[in-house]
Amino acid sequence: MRHLFILLFLPLLASGQNSFTLRLSTVDLKGDSLIIGAPIVRAGFEEFYDFTMKEGTSLKEIGMAPFSSYYLKLAGNDIFNGELLHPIPVAFVHLDMTGKIHPRISDVFFLEAGDHTITLPKFEHKQEVELSSPVNREYQKLRNFLKPVYAKAANPFQVDSLLDFSLK
Repeated sequence: MRHLFILLFLPLLASGQNSFTLRLSTVDLKGDSLIIGAPIVRAGFEEFYDFTMKEGTSLKEIGMAPFSSYYLKLAGNDIFNGELLHPIPVAFVHLDMTGKIHPRISDVFFLEAGDHTITLPKFEHKQEVELSSPVNREYQKLRNFLKPVYAKAANPFQVDSLLDFSLK
């Protein structure tokens, strides 16, 4: 019985942190900035979206967001390091400050442990972020499976629409 107790609680004794490195390459946003964080968080679930980054400004720490999100200044070929407990759905947000503020939000992808490279072409709303990792490959399979059921929202502040509830 004692061995079973030790086996059940051994994972809790480990640090549980998983490191990640995000290599971000972009020509269009060189000298600009992005925000990385969960696109939509329901009240009470903020702790689920907890991750840390060594580079960038934490919007949570300065009181601008109730969950982990970071303001990243871009030089063109940037490396960002951090830690998380589990894969987290995130998106990039770009605030085009030329004239009227026009937010552009990328498609959701999963931030997970490991070394990842992302190349962002010209940043558009619902920009697909290609990140080849185990969770993102499974997420892509799920999205392809559900494609006939949802229509993508054109507005950055709306979620995708359900087309056919019976099919879902």
